[in-house]
Amino acid sequence: LTEASDNLVLSKLPVGHAFNYCVRAVNLVHYMDHPQGYVGDETLKSSINSCASHKINWEASINGKITTESNAGSLPIEDVSAMYQLLNKSLVPIDCSGCSGITKTTKGGSFDITFNIDHKDLYEDNEGEYPVNIYFNKTTPSVPKTIEHKFSCNQGKDDCSGEIGTLVYLSHLKFKEPLHVYDDTSVPFSGKVFIGGTAYP
Repeated sequence: LTEASDNLVLSKLPVGHAFNYCVRAVNLVHYMDHPQGYVGDETLKSSINSCASHKINWEASINGKITTESNAGSLPIEDVSAMYQLLNKSLVPIDCSGCSGITKTTKGGSFDITFNIDHKDLYEDNEGEYPVNIYFNKTTPSVPKTIEHKFSCNQGKDDCSGEIGTLVYLSHLKFKEPLHVYDDTSVPFSGKVFIGGTAYP
């Protein structure tokens, strides 16, 4: 019972329901003298209840990483913007605080998206999976023009650059869902190769 009450996965409290939690200090011998000094009942064995209401929000998170592909060294890509939007089961954006936002990758190429949502579309659905639309964007200044980075998902099989993006499905209390994205940017260049110490190409 204690383990279930401390673990939302085991207790399966329905999303959207509010629960009242109460605590009190207890000493079966003598908690404190009665503040009113009642005759015949001068001591108390516990404090009064201190209660607070807690509503069960829909919670989940994504742990993503953006690197070059393994044949390009699996190098982390910093400062990629990841724009996300939580959708309902009909793929319509859910309009609520925390349902959308933008985050950026760290020096190590990682990013986190965390949801703690109170919205009627998610109520009483602890098992259902909801899609998150994620778009990636990064530009690098260059001459003669700025480089628009290209990204691929699904083990490098699908283009997920710009407005294409990708979908990740989450259910309540599904944390750190992994997402690995590759930076598939290529830059054309031209030049000449010379034999060292000579003028011959």
